[in-house]
Amino acid sequence: MLISIIIPVYKVEEYLRRCIDSVLEQTYTNLQIILVDDGSPDKCPKICDDYAVKDARIEVLHQKNSGLCKARNNGLKIAKGDYVLFIDSDDFIAPYMCEKLLSAAKQKQADIVICNYKNYYSDGRAVIPEPFFKETYTKIPCEDALAVAFKRVSFSVWNKLFKKELLKGFEFKEKVIRSEDVLATAVLFPKAKNIIYIPQALYYYFQNPKGATEKRDLLSRLETYNIVKLSLEECKKNNYNKVIEAAQSYYFDSAIIVALLILICDKQNKYTKVLNEIVKLGQSNKKNIFKSALSLNKKLCFMAVLICPKGLAFIFRISFINVFVCKLLRVKPLE
Repeated sequence: MLISIIIPVYKVEEYLRRCIDSVLEQTYTNLQIILVDDGSPDKCPKICDDYAVKDARIEVLHQKNSGLCKARNNGLKIAKGDYVLFIDSDDFIAPYMCEKLLSAAKQKQADIVICNYKNYYSDGRAVIPEPFFKETYTKIPCEDALAVAFKRVSFSVWNKLFKKELLKGFEFKEKVIRSEDVLATAVLFPKAKNIIYIPQALYYYFQNPKGATEKRDLLSRLETYNIVKLSLEECKKNNYNKVIEAAQSYYFDSAIIVALLILICDKQNKYTKVLNEIVKLGQSNKKNIFKSALSLNKKLCFMAVLICPKGLAFIFRISFINVFVCKLLRVKPLE
């Protein structure tokens, strides 16, 4: 069986070779390796082309800079495999990842196979998160899989092998740079008849300080809020009560972060409508907010926003307080 591996590439010349080499070193060799150069302004396009000359399994797509989701969608258009694996270009994988995931998929007739992963940090640290389940080849009902994903905030498509048929008609939401995988998980999991979990850490996730997931600015957090809102709507369509409870906590979490950032950063009041929406959300969900998994600090912040948003905005706009809070949260005020 053929596995199509889709790797979007943008501004990662320092890490790209490590990523591609880890794919070429796979013990399972029947691979279609799709490198999608997203208009990268560094040496990445040449690195991709050089590797394509060395190995016939590698195909390179060059596109103008359009974002991760567009790159994945373009990769999917030419994917010929029975299964699809997504890898981020600053990450890398264990040499037997493809072999083990495919073996699980075939043995258990799985539409999705999930493995654990290892976090790598720029200071050399490596941390393996506690696995969701201890047993190898654990079969997970869709509702439970989604509930775990929301509780552990683990939505990434990169530690999952997907049956190609499952992706038919699916597209990643384009022009999104943050939390795109949340909606993908909420849409794809309910389509899967069989989801299998492997507790081994086979994917090596590099915590790139320059990566999109590290962004703390208002606009990127606003994207997360909107994506989580759409994902919650998907869960409600399927009447997944376990998932709705977990998803609501994540929704409230993203909402209070956006509300605080609007009060701190939005000097021109461009996002008053969003703030009012969040206040309305909080007012109609006070009991749910207090019952949610939000930290006590965030619950208190939510209540403060509901009670007196204008007062908080006034305090946060005082020059020295604004500068202090922006530095503390590592965000920039919107002019």
